[in-house]
Amino acid sequence: MRKLIGIKELSDKLDIPVNTIYSWTSMKVIPFYKVGRLVKFEEVEIEKWLEQRKQQVSKFADEYWDK
Repeated sequence: MRKLIGIKELSDKLDIPVNTIYSWTSMKVIPFYKVGRLVKFEEVEIEKWLEQRKQQVSKFADEYWDK
């Protein structure tokens, strides 16, 4: 069975306000499940979602910091 967590737990794990997560779910920005009236998240899906948003370091950053 999938490991589902609630909004408060996700908020604590990501160090993001609960209201932000509610906003993301209402805008369907973040993957979630509705279980009755509850909003739940699958940890594996959240990890994939975060990985897709990972910003790569620019090749110019190394040149900038080496100066």
